[in-house]
Amino acid sequence: MLRGVFILTKKVYWKNLNNEEVINIKGRMIGGCLDIITDLFGTRFDNTKAFLEKYKDDGIIWYFDVFELSSESIIRILWKLKDNGYFKYTKGILFSRVYTCNSYYDITYEEAIYESLKDLNIPIIINTDIGHVAPRMTIINGAVSTITSSNGKGKIKFELI
Repeated sequence: MLRGVFILTKKVYWKNLNNEEVINIKGRMIGGCLDIITDLFGTRFDNTKAFLEKYKDDGIIWYFDVFELSSESIIRILWKLKDNGYFKYTKGILFSRVYTCNSYYDITYEEAIYESLKDLNIPIIINTDIGHVAPRMTIINGAVSTITSSNGKGKIKFELI
């Protein structure tokens, strides 16, 4: 790869996990690398619930990058976050393209996410342009964001208010 130039080997395709034709959501962004979020969860550095309460009227859009978690780890982490109320006020969730995802029980990345979150009845978009796998966008935690996903393409607009 040349510096600043991407040579893509696979087509980028955002997938609306619940098979919606078009997703349009707006809310306040929060998230990061799921591998790290699980380590911070419940520590004195975790002020997530205060953030959720402060911006509940905006609605929350979570984004998660997965670097090297197994499908089984993804299931456990998402259950832990869901069980602790982290998806309260959530309008939608974005997941990155996965760098590497192994499974001991042949559960795919997509199946792990879908089965863990389907009961939330919210839009979930996977294989988005965030995280460790290029091409990727920078996400601004705390920004109000409008996200559109349709026909494998997506767009994120940030408002710093």
